[in-house]
Amino acid sequence: MVRVYGTFEDVTEARLISTRLKEHTETLENILNNLNDAVITINSEGQIRQCNEVAVRLFGYDKSEPIGANVAMLMPQPYAMKHDSYMQHYKATGEAKIIGVGRQLPARRKNGDVFQMELSLTESVEKGEKQYIGLVRDISDRQYNQLRSIQANYLRRETLVDANDAICNAIARLPIFKHYQIQENLLHASADGQKFESRLETFKTRYASKYFGTNKGVSAVTLVANHAAINAKMIGANEHESHFIYDLLFSNTSDIKPDVLSTDTHGANHMNFALLDLSGYAFAPRYANVGSVIDDQFSIHNEQLVMKTPIDIATVESQWDVAQRIMISLQRKTTTQAVLVRKLSGYPKDHPLLKAITEYNRLVKALYILNYMGDEKLRKHVQRALNRGEAYHQLRRAIASVNGNRFRGSTDYEIELWNDCARLLTNAIIYFNSLVLSKLLVHFEHTGQIDMLTLTQQVSPVAWTNINLNGTYSFNFGQDILDMDELIRPITEEEVLIEN
Repeated sequence: MVRVYGTFEDVTEARLISTRLKEHTETLENILNNLNDAVITINSEGQIRQCNEVAVRLFGYDKSEPIGANVAMLMPQPYAMKHDSYMQHYKATGEAKIIGVGRQLPARRKNGDVFQMELSLTESVEKGEKQYIGLVRDISDRQYNQLRSIQANYLRRETLVDANDAICNAIARLPIFKHYQIQENLLHASADGQKFESRLETFKTRYASKYFGTNKGVSAVTLVANHAAINAKMIGANEHESHFIYDLLFSNTSDIKPDVLSTDTHGANHMNFALLDLSGYAFAPRYANVGSVIDDQFSIHNEQLVMKTPIDIATVESQWDVAQRIMISLQRKTTTQAVLVRKLSGYPKDHPLLKAITEYNRLVKALYILNYMGDEKLRKHVQRALNRGEAYHQLRRAIASVNGNRFRGSTDYEIELWNDCARLLTNAIIYFNSLVLSKLLVHFEHTGQIDMLTLTQQVSPVAWTNINLNGTYSFNFGQDILDMDELIRPITEEEVLIEN
């Protein structure tokens, strides 16, 4: 007789857990495979542990082919060669250069094609081991080498200025443009600087702990008129903005020609009222402490404001011909405002020419301050102009944030190109929004919807919630052209439904 002994165990719960775990894994894989972005997971040695279907399609590999290989296989040189040293540096120092920061970098497909990608990298820990999860997005329909060739052959200061002028001029031709006017029959512009950190050190980059911490950066001074960024100049973070506003105005080559220029306190100095007045512009700065400016200029005598120090008209008249020759030099661009200010600042205080320009500046400034004190509309105009400059800065910063808010140029010229490219994108967004507003304006004028017409006239085109700054950049101009009438149809149809 054979006796068989055994035990029984209820495995229902274990099978249920196993089934749920399998379903959870399948669900997770399904989610990853249906994302628009490529997802690649690597271990602390740089070996690929997992990648979704988008990743293998994007890089041209079979599904299992990348698993176990070094992630450097997805990079062109010199990035591939340097990748392991980057990881070793991070392990040793904990200093992260990419983790947590979105970066635009070149990537390499299996067939050797190089394309531009946006990489977002995060760090996690699984079973005590560090792993890194990368989200990769192809951001261009052009190959990386094509983009490099375009940059080398077409991205120059003069071509970018022409491109910005073309967009600004197109904005000026739109029906909505006249409603951007701050003052009737006068075009009121503003100029202000915006600080940006630089990845690399150049001649103009300077330390400014308030803005850059322990790093260096530059300042981008932009001339904004009726929301359009019509001119810009890069200066050192240590340089005074007031030394460049005349050149910004006079070197503006767009069809948008300002009559009045406002700045904050940084735009004012002892010459700008004179220089701009002699060139036919009105200077209208906003002072942070206007009371102290008034006290410096005026005193009260017999209940009337009088100049503390009378204007020396005789000195102004004696140097008038010399001053006119200086203005001709500026307009012929044989010198610049910054050079002129530096030269005059080196003169003794009692030098006739310096004294004449300073006295004329005091005269024009005194007249402006009196108008500023007594004209509430003027104060509002100045504030509105500066608010538009600040709005531009916010949009410009949003564009810069895509690249980590730092310039990548290795020379001052390259940084100037980067800034003009960013200005081009900003103007393109402002044009697009202005075109939408113009379409709505014409529609509401035609249908007689006065309330909606008034609202449209008051909307600012400096907005970007409708723009995907991290999307794919397409250069195929012959296809996918936006139908603007179709774009505004939901708004116009909604108004018809409301009225009915």
